[in-house]
Amino acid sequence: MRHPSVRCFRGWEKPQGRKAGPALPALDMCCTCNYAADMSIMIQIRHVPEPLHRKLKARAALEGLALSDYLLREVSRLAECPTLEEIKERLGRRQPVVPGLAPATVLRMERERRDRR
Repeated sequence: MRHPSVRCFRGWEKPQGRKAGPALPALDMCCTCNYAADMSIMIQIRHVPEPLHRKLKARAALEGLALSDYLLREVSRLAECPTLEEIKERLGRRQPVVPGLAPATVLRMERERRDRR
């Protein structure tokens, strides 16, 4: 999809303001605009220590993946896990649990049951 402010020209054109001379080839920037619109978003990590890079590249190779594909999968997994703040917020919305028996009593009963075996 082309940006609305970009005009595409094809073929040969005489530049405006020139009175004489051969026509010049017009720049066809449509493919550039379309390419930029179709590009995916990129994340770049700088200052990666060389040992870490080697380790990640080796892990990717063991799984038969390119390093970028391996990292994309790992970052996707990371994004799926809730952060500590998200967990706290979700727990704060829940109703508190009031046990019928005290936890210490339940543990004592379970230990006594196991000791009888």
